Amino acid sequence: MFENELKTFKENIANLRENNPLGGFVVIKNSEILGVWANRQDALLEGFKKYGKTPYLIKNINEQDFVLNFSREVFSCAS
Repeated sequence: MFENELKTFKENIANLRENNPLGGFVVIKNSEILGVWANRQDALLEGFKKYGKTPYLIKNINEQDFVLNFSREVFSCAS
């Protein structure tokens, strides 16, 4: 679920961040970007007005994907 929406988000994230330097929450349905709002509540309300009870994605445009890297040396210190 939300494969198309996540793909659209990833393809447009740089532009979304550039056009919204203060951040915000984007509403996406399929490949349509409805807009960006300052808070999740407003994004939810506008998404509901446009799409009703059908599923749509709300995502924080400043949210970062975290990558964790582990090293064997970290765990070898615990003797």
